[in-house]
Amino acid sequence: MRIRITQWSDDASLLISSKILDLYIGDGVTCTCIPKFHVMKRFVLFLVLISLFTFSYTQNRTSGLTAEQEATIETEVGEQLNKHLESLSSLDYELWLECISKDNYIPGFWSGVVGTYADYDSFVGGVKDSFANRESQKFESLKVQITPLSQDLAFLTFTGLFENWTRDGHYRKDYINAIVLWKKEADAWKIIHLNEAWIPVYPSPSSSY
Repeated sequence: MRIRITQWSDDASLLISSKILDLYIGDGVTCTCIPKFHVMKRFVLFLVLISLFTFSYTQNRTSGLTAEQEATIETEVGEQLNKHLESLSSLDYELWLECISKDNYIPGFWSGVVGTYADYDSFVGGVKDSFANRESQKFESLKVQITPLSQDLAFLTFTGLFENWTRDGHYRKDYINAIVLWKKEADAWKIIHLNEAWIPVYPSPSSSY
């Protein structure tokens, strides 16, 4: 099965890697380039593309799991998601770190906030620095969908509301749309890939992006 995936010509904002698709379909992913454009428009288009891909995948290939196995995976991943959100709301870096895979991490993209992390160390280091600059924050889950792909891989889509107060007195509020790949490792389900699109509520988009 060969799928052609579009890759943005701006290397700094790589939105999807053939490594991710290898988890689904193995080899056979090719890339082309299109001109870069505004980061939010790029990411909205990316979310549409990955959603269409996921729908096509789930329609044409079954997970091979029983309904009971799928329900178990959904429960386990949901519990890890709650742990992940708890760590974010409490600014507990060590708890957050427990949810991130070190051995299987694939670089992701955070639209309008921190950009692309090249590797695991820069990713977790950037989050640690970000936590240190925040006075408090709060995450509210609005919509979650978990799709088991195999016994050790699950695809999660998340919509939530984020509020953040920084140590220098600034406040921001955003809607977040995220796609997350979870892999079951020896000790627990962990995040191996994360892409987020931040849609500002306050301050206004013109002043934030």
